[in-house]
Amino acid sequence: MVAPTEEPLPAPSDEEPTEEPPATIVSVTPISSTRILLPRITVVGTATIVSVTPISSPPFGDSPLVLWDVTHGIYIEPSTQSTLDYNPVPNGGGYSRLLQVFQNRGYQVDVIDNNIQNVSLSDYSIVVLNLAWTRNTPYSESEVDQILAYARNGGNLIIISDQKIALTENIEPVTKPLGIEIGMGHIGSISAPGTLAPTPPTINPSDLLVIFSEHPVFSGIESLFIDYYSGELKVSFREGTVATAANRSGQVGAMAFTEQLGKVVILGDIAMWHDSEIFNRQNLLFANNVINWMSSQ
Repeated sequence: MVAPTEEPLPAPSDEEPTEEPPATIVSVTPISSTRILLPRITVVGTATIVSVTPISSPPFGDSPLVLWDVTHGIYIEPSTQSTLDYNPVPNGGGYSRLLQVFQNRGYQVDVIDNNIQNVSLSDYSIVVLNLAWTRNTPYSESEVDQILAYARNGGNLIIISDQKIALTENIEPVTKPLGIEIGMGHIGSISAPGTLAPTPPTINPSDLLVIFSEHPVFSGIESLFIDYYSGELKVSFREGTVATAANRSGQVGAMAFTEQLGKVVILGDIAMWHDSEIFNRQNLLFANNVINWMSSQ
């Protein structure tokens, strides 16, 4: 796997969240004045891969690859009845800003929607699993074996989870063998696990992660915003160090660790890098730090 070179990143201000600089997108429709980027569709086995090509040429040879797996069903937002709220597509999807972060770093992002076992994970620098993309079915035993083998042989794995009510059992087949329990109670403003507040509360200290282990993914970070419906992360068993980010009550909302030869980052909130929250506090810097760490040898 080819790793991109690291670049120093300025920390965004807590007072004025800074947006990722807009990327230059080459028009693919010369008869139109609209400047857009269209995905390229390819088929690998029976799996459909939507490949979003980097919008700028990286300074190193071929673009490193990131795989986003939506095989198990994208969550439909009840208020809009749309999958776009959590869809990793370049225009209008709920993770379009995170997609742009990867693209600006020279990555090509592949989105697979039909069986992760039909692709070779060793081709990818980073694999991203998201509870918002496992709405319909859980990861199977054979899929888990493939994913864990990828990580333990040097692959980089990002797992985005949330609270129990968001059907954590669909992604727990991957997190439990890593020795991590997800959705272990609400982080933030909600006190009763498994319940939803009638209206979103105002930000209070429990909605911020402010206690950080010394680790590259938390470098330069003083606070991270975590949504008020998020799920706490806990270590059930592991050898070695787990770097964590916690609120003032000690509830962990993000963690990083090595799994044999690979690197793993787990979030307790599907909104932390969502378009709605990625520019809140220093969430954007955190995303870039994670990419830096996973890009380093």
